Amino acid sequence: QEEEEEEEEDQEEQEDVEVEDRHGDDRGDDDQGDDVDVRDVEEDEDETGDGSDGNCGIKIPLFPLANSEPQAYTSVGPLVLPTLDVEDELWALDDYQLARNMLKRVSRECKHGDFKGRCFRYGLSGVNLTRHALVVASCGNFKMDEEDMEIFQRIPKNRLKPCSLEASCKKIDGAARLVAWSGAVSKAQLQVLHDFPKLFAVEISQLIGLSENEDWSDLSLAPSVELVTLTGLPTGSQLDLLLQVVQNSPNLKSVHIYGRQSLEDWSPVNLTRLCSLRLKHFAAYVLNVGEIPLCFQEMKELQSFYCTNCMLNTVPWGLKGLTSLKSFIAFRQVELVPCLYKKKYLEGGAEMQAVPCKANYETRARVKGDGPTRGRTRSTGHPWDFQEGPSFICRDASFNFPFEEFLKLGWDNIEKVWLDGNFLTGGVPASISKIWPKLRSLDLYDNDMEGAVPASLGELDFVKLQLNMNRFSGPLPPEVAALVHKANLGLAQNPELTGCVPATNKFPGTQLFPCKKSKSKKGKSEL
Repeated sequence: QEEEEEEEEDQEEQEDVEVEDRHGDDRGDDDQGDDVDVRDVEEDEDETGDGSDGNCGIKIPLFPLANSEPQAYTSVGPLVLPTLDVEDELWALDDYQLARNMLKRVSRECKHGDFKGRCFRYGLSGVNLTRHALVVASCGNFKMDEEDMEIFQRIPKNRLKPCSLEASCKKIDGAARLVAWSGAVSKAQLQVLHDFPKLFAVEISQLIGLSENEDWSDLSLAPSVELVTLTGLPTGSQLDLLLQVVQNSPNLKSVHIYGRQSLEDWSPVNLTRLCSLRLKHFAAYVLNVGEIPLCFQEMKELQSFYCTNCMLNTVPWGLKGLTSLKSFIAFRQVELVPCLYKKKYLEGGAEMQAVPCKANYETRARVKGDGPTRGRTRSTGHPWDFQEGPSFICRDASFNFPFEEFLKLGWDNIEKVWLDGNFLTGGVPASISKIWPKLRSLDLYDNDMEGAVPASLGELDFVKLQLNMNRFSGPLPPEVAALVHKANLGLAQNPELTGCVPATNKFPGTQLFPCKKSKSKKGKSEL
């Protein structure tokens, strides 16, 4: 396999591998134009002129365009020290070939390229525990070992081919063994899958052959399985059946649960079923989680917790005291296309109408989507279009308490915290550098935070600090302004933020101005 990789390397040097960022946008783009007014503008009801209205009559507030270009995050990329977030690069991969190419690219860049010495893993403990596609990417087209073939032939109604993309094999001690399984399964098939001795990763997208009132509490995954992915299941009841199986699989290290984006009401999930496990990684997306159960506090080896569009709206006390935690990602806890926002909130009775909602920062800045559809302001009207089209976030299904509550959770070794697109309040405590001394990446943009930016943020070795679109005010400490030389710094859309930043950087929607150069005693120019 190493020889094959070397043969392909020259060809892949010419490839421009594009991977969808887990945010679905271009965080960290350079500033695109002059300062713009922070006031919103509204999109016309019928932008296309054809009478269609995928936004159901909802006005979409937008930041004004600068020089006819969409406003990106107006965050400054590091001027001196480029960095690579390996966890983020690998997280969204769901295609094995893309995963394979990306692994090689990351490996080259981190060992020999521009990012040498500046690649950060954060909560990533092992590539194979990150995504199912990364396990498949390490496999090949072999003839399955006789022991595994005998088991494979016992799988009822099995339409998969041995050592294929769905039933992937890897050479282990000279024999091609089944290590990854993906697709729809029945109860009878799961019972046979339990017998594969080297099976490492299982991805289940559908349950087949179900009858009413089935009980799966006596099933478990093979003892060798460490990564399980449950994706796109149509109902919460199917998901709960599989969680019974997961609950009985004590050797699991990584659990990923992805809901179905086409549903208007996301499936509820009972995370207490995972409390008996000793997980290192947990990930969920498009689910109604609500809160993290307190029993998660027993997961003393948990290194990363990723839960976006999970409808989390309480302080995550379930993760209190986890000194093993390095990465906590919980941005945008709910996203609704305009029509669904109208249906659920504006037409949902007095109680729902009173809930504060807003178009998120990506929508207002017109940075959603890729290629020709980038910056699209007209929704298709389908529930799943919140990733590419305009969307709204609402307070009742988001974090809506003071940010300082996170600093009470005892995360002594945390390195990465992404909480953008919520309704967090209050300020950033000056003690943050003492409580989270290892923090490198902090996203707080698009919240309701306020107050002064503490100078203590400049004491942290940041590679990313995003404070965009809040209500921070007062002079920007020079210690924080100096972060532009080594970090991706975002300050835009804080109207009362004053002070100066290095002259090459602009932050629209603030009162920041370029710093003047001064001469030091040695005659050198300084900012």
